[in-house]
Amino acid sequence: MTDTASRSRNEPDATPTPASGGDTGFRLLGPLEVTHHGEVLEVPPGRQQALLAALLLRPGEIVSAPTLIEQVWGGDADRTVLNVCVMRLRRSLKDPNRELVRAEGNGYRIAAAPDTVDLHRFRKLCERAGTARDRGDPAAERDALHQALALWRGDALSGIASSVLQAEVVPILEEERLAATERRVDADLDGEAHAEVIGELRQLVADHPFRERFWCQLLLALYRSGRQSEALDAYRTARERLADELGIEPSQELRELHHRILTSDPTLLTPRPAEPSVPRVVPAQLPPATAGFSGRRDQLRQLDRLLDDTEPAPTTLITGPPGAGKTTLAVHWAGRHRDRWPDGQLYIDLRGYGPEPLVQPIEALAYFLRAIGLPTDQVPPQQAEASALFRSRIAGRRLLIVLDNAATVDQVRPLLPGGGDCLAIVTSRDRLTGLVAKEGARVLSVDVMADAEAQTLLSDAVGDARLAAEPDAAAALARLCGNLPLALRITAADLINHPQRSLTRHVDRLRTGNRLDALQVADDDGTAVRAAFRSSYARLPEPVRRLFRLLGLFPGSEIGLESAASLAGVEAAATEPLLDRLISAHLVTPRGAERFALHDLLRLFAQELGQEEDADAEREAATRRLYDHYSRVAVAAANRMYSFVVTLPLSEEAARIPVSFDDDTTASAWFDTEHPNLVALVRYAADRGDHLDACRLAATMQSYLHSKMHAVDWLNVARAYLFAARQIVDFRAQILAHLSLANLHRSRAQRNAAIKHFEQALALSRHSGWVDGQSITHNNLSGVYDYEGKLRLTVHHLHQALELRSPTRDITSKAVVLSNLGRALLRLGHVEDAVDHLERATNIHQRRGARVSESRSRASLGEALCELGQHHRALALLNHAVAVQRELDDRMFLPNTLCRLANAHLDVGQTDLAAELVPTAMALVRETGHRRSEAWVTYVTARVHEHTGCPDAALDGYAQALRLSRERGNGYLQVQAMIGMSSAHHQLGQRESARRCIDKALARARRFEYALLERQAEAVRVALS
Repeated sequence: MTDTASRSRNEPDATPTPASGGDTGFRLLGPLEVTHHGEVLEVPPGRQQALLAALLLRPGEIVSAPTLIEQVWGGDADRTVLNVCVMRLRRSLKDPNRELVRAEGNGYRIAAAPDTVDLHRFRKLCERAGTARDRGDPAAERDALHQALALWRGDALSGIASSVLQAEVVPILEEERLAATERRVDADLDGEAHAEVIGELRQLVADHPFRERFWCQLLLALYRSGRQSEALDAYRTARERLADELGIEPSQELRELHHRILTSDPTLLTPRPAEPSVPRVVPAQLPPATAGFSGRRDQLRQLDRLLDDTEPAPTTLITGPPGAGKTTLAVHWAGRHRDRWPDGQLYIDLRGYGPEPLVQPIEALAYFLRAIGLPTDQVPPQQAEASALFRSRIAGRRLLIVLDNAATVDQVRPLLPGGGDCLAIVTSRDRLTGLVAKEGARVLSVDVMADAEAQTLLSDAVGDARLAAEPDAAAALARLCGNLPLALRITAADLINHPQRSLTRHVDRLRTGNRLDALQVADDDGTAVRAAFRSSYARLPEPVRRLFRLLGLFPGSEIGLESAASLAGVEAAATEPLLDRLISAHLVTPRGAERFALHDLLRLFAQELGQEEDADAEREAATRRLYDHYSRVAVAAANRMYSFVVTLPLSEEAARIPVSFDDDTTASAWFDTEHPNLVALVRYAADRGDHLDACRLAATMQSYLHSKMHAVDWLNVARAYLFAARQIVDFRAQILAHLSLANLHRSRAQRNAAIKHFEQALALSRHSGWVDGQSITHNNLSGVYDYEGKLRLTVHHLHQALELRSPTRDITSKAVVLSNLGRALLRLGHVEDAVDHLERATNIHQRRGARVSESRSRASLGEALCELGQHHRALALLNHAVAVQRELDDRMFLPNTLCRLANAHLDVGQTDLAAELVPTAMALVRETGHRRSEAWVTYVTARVHEHTGCPDAALDGYAQALRLSRERGNGYLQVQAMIGMSSAHHQLGQRESARRCIDKALARARRFEYALLERQAEAVRVALS
């Protein structure tokens, strides 16, 4: 920046005595400088200077600790770091008694009068210039502006090491300087100092080529100095710069001035006449800001950008749910920047949502016109005329207009400025999309607070110490308030009024009592959360209100369009516009394509309204429709994805409407989206005593939860499933629930618990005469013995599964058993038989379109073909299986399939490809907690180390695999790990250790009839001899 402003006349002393008479002065308009009794104090650069600057921007005011930490450290520091920096700053300022920098409230205050700071003297002089202009004293106006700009010694906050201050504050200060420079040049031109300002203006247009006001002033100065041709040349330069670099034409003001110069308009030679001395009303109607404002950092930054835009939108809409703090945000920001609108700030509550009648536009216009000085008898009674007069009266002025609690677009439009330097901020619970579409309003959405912001709000209000003493209770308080600012402030007020009450006790009160009753201030119904919600709800038509009430019945986190339609009992096409109205009123939040959510407190409010306004029969019918919808769609998705799924019969109403999925990917995506809701619905149904519905829903989820390894949800659903099945004495449901729990324990290597549930399932199957239940149990039980390496017992249970299988069951159930039998036969060394079984299973799954089961059979077939030396075909099968399992997110089997593929790559010498696969497999195992697969992945990782020439790492890996397989009872893998350890010892030259390992492996392989491993061990033993 070129310091052009300092080359003006009547410059004051650069270090004037502070007007307050204090003995310390501060300078921010350039490099930071502090003087004390005429002596310059050295404040070390870095954090101390940044901290001092942050305090001096608001002299005499408390600046909160979070604000200081944000402005000085970018938010990356704690209170201790701030306190240490304050201590050092006091030392630099020779303030040992803490009289200058004082700790107050939740922050610090610098006890300096504003006129000891050059920035605030600059602003005061600019205000003095405006007053002089209003009273028709151009000489005083000119003198005040010259004095104001002389205070600038370079860039504001020059050298201050704060990215936040440099990005957010410095541009604002620079804009103030340039605006004052424009006013001062206007005053000089009115004082006929035309030639004197030409040089300065040439520099200004060079530094700020897109600031067209400077071009206008340069053209006018040249023309009035008798240099018309230079003025025309300057216009051509301006037009070319704007066109070449921005692709725009000059503004209307600049074009009109050019035309007047081109035609030698004689009126241009006459400076503007001094304005007559008339009283000027500067309204200051902003209500008091909320004490202890905190948070909303991102929204404040977005609002601050309005000040930086060269062509800001004249209207900004702050929209959000009731209680989100829209008004608080608007008033806080407006108050913080009130000096940017020297012609005043207008404010009106349009009462869009209160019990009082809405403020009509003509009422608001009359109020505003009187506020800016128009006598009451001159206010037009017609709305259109009053609106036009209002825009005319504020044209050319810098006014901020806050239109709070607007209900409709029609209520707002007549009150908007026509453009220029005025800004209107509208707050509303509705989206008011017409303002965006027609007026081009910018939208700033305000939702509930982030967790950290909610904690800061409570801390600022209640005190750090109180929250720090009970951090868990503080977090629970914020959650129970739903991070809603209104609820948080009410809770804080209650805690302040009861200083002896612990946070834990307050949490208990909110949890056990009526939370909406608790979230209001005594004797002030207007502050209640319920009242805020009700005022938005009351404005809606009954069909929309009914849907809102029914949404309170939904137990999940977010609901889809089809599910909402089932609650309402109408078609989705009719439900969508109702949801749109609720979204517009911010009573429902959109969460992606056709997904919607209710804030926790709004859910409570909807439930309360439903109990008050809807008959029990209607609520029961809606719940029944929801059960039927989810069970119907979930059965279709499960049948599409899993050939081995066994569900319970649907209700007659649910079965009446057929549902199908076109492919596995779509079905999987539906489960991925809806599975949290299904979990919630199962528990909700069980808690309500709707046990049959709980069983129906739980049955649809078992294969999905197993495949995706959602262990926590799997356990919760299976337990609820078993409990509900026992209540209705449904043996089939009990059997399936036991099988689900058994498979969960099996996947987590909890053998005894798994066997217990399998035995109960088998006993119930026999007792109830459900033969297919016995078949399913034998098939599942075989997996326990397969893992333990008890292969003969594994084969026995699988043959039982085939023999007991009902001929009426779907053929895919047979394919599942064939696939399991093929894997067991492979380990017993019957490779050709294994391939035969696996090929039959794969073909059945392929014909039936069961891609999940097909991919698992393909993976096992690929492993078997490797033993026959058919590696090319094996790699094709394994790559295909990996692709499908990744597509369908089959996390249960994908780690094993990746390891099989890695083994196949190692067999053909493709070590690099194998090394790329095992980290992904291990990451999946750790993510899902699938403990049975961990030892296997560890073993294959060791094989990769061995093949890459790292026998030490391989030996460690094999030893770890042996330890894990012993802990988890995997007999087959123990032998594999011993063979691997022997090979690693051999590579390291440790022949005796290698022999001991291979002897143990061979003995165990023979004992358990691991024919395949026996052959491998004998080959290693021969190599050692």
